[in-house]
Amino acid sequence: MTETLNREKKQAETAVKGLQTMCKNLTTQKTQLTSDLADLKNQLSAGKISLDEYNRKKTDVERHISDCNAKLTDKQQKLEQKMTELEVIKEKVNYYDVAYVRFDVPEIKVRPPKITERPPRFGNIDDWTKAQNANISEQFHGALNSFGKTVMEAAKNSILGERKFRLLNQRERDAIGAD
Repeated sequence: MTETLNREKKQAETAVKGLQTMCKNLTTQKTQLTSDLADLKNQLSAGKISLDEYNRKKTDVERHISDCNAKLTDKQQKLEQKMTELEVIKEKVNYYDVAYVRFDVPEIKVRPPKITERPPRFGNIDDWTKAQNANISEQFHGALNSFGKTVMEAAKNSILGERKFRLLNQRERDAIGAD
């Protein structure tokens, strides 16, 4: 779920960035066309171009300016839509994002497995070795299970504490928003 949301978030951020660049470029182009129009007026007043040439160029520049305005308006509307879409996606990502909670495990004293009997002086040592190995294995598994239960309990308590903290923060934000 979060992987899909993160991918959507990245795509939306890229789209917003692209639309912002397009708006900036269109604004620059519009400014350039406006200055070209002012230059045409200066050239007409200086007598460098004729009135017919001025009117033809002026019409052409004004048409480009109106095209630029239409494109700019369209891109700004799309930018606003993408920005609201990005905000919704960010809220979802923040909602579903996993909180990594550090937790301290209390010190656990694990006794190492020990041999419980002396080896026999006479007879078959294989039976004694099998019995000792089974006993050591049982002790080892008991120690690991004890350690695992302690760690899981500490993790559970930390996660529950973090959930309570986040719920309280959310309730406070909702209360502030309601005011």
